[in-house]
Amino acid sequence: MKRINKRGTVTDAVFIGIFLVVLAIVAYPLANAFMVINVDIQASDTISDKAKGISEDNITNLPAMFDGLYFVILILGYAAVFILSFQINTNPAFFIAAALLFTTTILVIPFLANVFDDFTGGTGATTFALAGPQFTVIPFVMQHYLQITIVSWVTVAFALYARRQLV
Repeated sequence: MKRINKRGTVTDAVFIGIFLVVLAIVAYPLANAFMVINVDIQASDTISDKAKGISEDNITNLPAMFDGLYFVILILGYAAVFILSFQINTNPAFFIAAALLFTTTILVIPFLANVFDDFTGGTGATTFALAGPQFTVIPFVMQHYLQITIVSWVTVAFALYARRQLV
């Protein structure tokens, strides 16, 4: 029987970070497309009022649903990486390699945040005029993505290297 490794790795944190950026980028056009379709549904005379009401309710809840999903994935993803990093037995000699990876990540994160900003059109753009103002969590996280990543890396570094002092 093959044994499954349930330990956390650095690639888990990188994967979660990239997944969050992709989710943030996908949420905007998806919500905007549904809102554009909803405008056509509301203007149609052939669609019943009940269907129009259901469509309007779903559109109203869509950005909040994406914001909530994004926040849960952010918190639970980084919490899982932090908890699983306690399972890794690391030698302090590997701290230099981890510091190089951390530095590389810190240099790449602003590019990912800028991709999100360019894709969504920034704070005053009309690219996603219908959906953009309704999102609250995703823009806040992406504006502070570098700081959030630094905090998550510090907690993982604590779990990897400082726990030897605690035990």
